[in-house]
Amino acid sequence: MEDKTITMTQESAYRPPRKPTLPEFGPGVQVPASRPIAPTLKTLKVGESAEFPIEQLTSVQSTKNRLCRMYARQGWNADVVVNDHEYQVIVTRTA
Repeated sequence: MEDKTITMTQESAYRPPRKPTLPEFGPGVQVPASRPIAPTLKTLKVGESAEFPIEQLTSVQSTKNRLCRMYARQGWNADVVVNDHEYQVIVTRTA
């Protein structure tokens, strides 16, 4: 009699290749250091502004929206303005 052995191969789940989160910058392009967003926005007084590098745009907008909801009873509100020429995001507390 012949021995019949069954071998099973284990296939791993498909994982798409990772995409870079930021585009590659050419030589000589400097990206400014990031700033802590939430602590900076929480300490703003009405009428004060804070500037962030444009690379933090989505994080700044998300944090601003979260703080507006968290502190809605106290009337906390702010406006976000994007300055494309200076590559800055400016947050001004309005209430």
